[in-house]
Amino acid sequence: MGDKSNPTVRISGVSRGGMDLGVPPSVPEGEIWRYGLSIPFQAGPDTAGVLCNIRRTVGERVDFEVGTDVILFDNLSAVSTAHAVPVSRNHEELNPKAVENSIMVKYPVIGGFVPLGAKRSDGSPHPHAGTGFGICHAISWPMGDRPEQVPGTNVFRYRAFGGEAAWSYFELHQFTYDGSRFEVGAPEPIARDRLLTGVTLGGFGLMPPMPDGDDFLFPMSSLESGTECTLGLTRWQRTPAGWRPVSFQAVAEDAHSGEMSLVRDLDGALLYCARGNTRENCHDFRVWRSGNNGAMWQDCLKVLWVRSAAPVTLNQAADGSPYLAANLFEVPLTPTSDHRKVTVDPWGWRNFGGVRRDKLYLWPLDRTREDLEAPLVVRDCPADFGPPSGGTTWSADHPVGLTVRLRDGRWRHLLAYRVLERGENGMGCKPTPHTGCFLEEVFSVGPVRPVWRF
Repeated sequence: MGDKSNPTVRISGVSRGGMDLGVPPSVPEGEIWRYGLSIPFQAGPDTAGVLCNIRRTVGERVDFEVGTDVILFDNLSAVSTAHAVPVSRNHEELNPKAVENSIMVKYPVIGGFVPLGAKRSDGSPHPHAGTGFGICHAISWPMGDRPEQVPGTNVFRYRAFGGEAAWSYFELHQFTYDGSRFEVGAPEPIARDRLLTGVTLGGFGLMPPMPDGDDFLFPMSSLESGTECTLGLTRWQRTPAGWRPVSFQAVAEDAHSGEMSLVRDLDGALLYCARGNTRENCHDFRVWRSGNNGAMWQDCLKVLWVRSAAPVTLNQAADGSPYLAANLFEVPLTPTSDHRKVTVDPWGWRNFGGVRRDKLYLWPLDRTREDLEAPLVVRDCPADFGPPSGGTTWSADHPVGLTVRLRDGRWRHLLAYRVLERGENGMGCKPTPHTGCFLEEVFSVGPVRPVWRF
């Protein structure tokens, strides 16, 4: 594919600071909430923000979320939850498939925003400045304590309604910001086959949508008979009803991948990544490339058996250097209570290696975009924090990066990720002092490529 970058463009390091967002400002009595997965965005010329997901620690429920807040900041040393703005919260609702009341659990809100004061490339005011959107999955869970057996195993877990009783939909939010107030529109529940005419949409990217002219490009997948079948790319435009998808372009036929991410490379090409979820591809890096803005795609990079079976994202440092962020593939050398408790994985195999998340790395793509350069450590939890108190293992996962500008006028690349003890997610362990959202700065040596013009 040839040389895609300037040799002076490269990633040089990661800040590796402490936890930035821990306990939400308003937690119901008797419950334990912590911030976690976060999506950065630019809100104004000198203000950034995160869409910060909230997890509720509750017994043996795995991935039981409670909603998302927006937190704005203009200084990385003074990120505060004091003025957090709620975006979504769980609510009770009749599950029409199960014919009983249920809890609609709100998963992380992923969204894009055109910052206040933004300009087009020709210097004219951006017509949608100060507006944006967020979308999440709302999934029905049983109200009471009702464990279900994991198919093919002897493991029982509390989980969402499955089979014929499964019930879910998208929840769409419209955002505005006037420089002093960030406002969230009323939630709009939308069935998967109603968001875009002629397409039933399934999963969506684990990244903020990428600006493209006056629009956003947002990775999403299409569905056929309830199975993810095509990885794709949606174009979102602002309509009289707010931000909506207007088209879908296929990237690759892949029934077993999701949590996609997208960047525009230094030469203008699009690079697209997805997390494989089968035993055959869950440890691989895969990247596709399009030189014609998404009309056609080809395989670009495939590296086998590098990452843990955990989220992976494709990001871009402040100088445009693309990199993959994921957990390192590891084989446990000492037993922990979480490995003794769950001895088989979702495919019915004994679980020995490649599932731990206690070491988070980033791998820069090389100049050809066909291979990887030497990785950099983002977080080594055992070395940084010692053993977790609950006797399980650490998780430093869901890395999401974006280049933003703050009050000092400098563009910097933020990498947001969450840290928790694995036992907090379904095993009843209490949060650690390090549980929460981390915002690191990824340093690069080339000239800055701003995401927005002001």
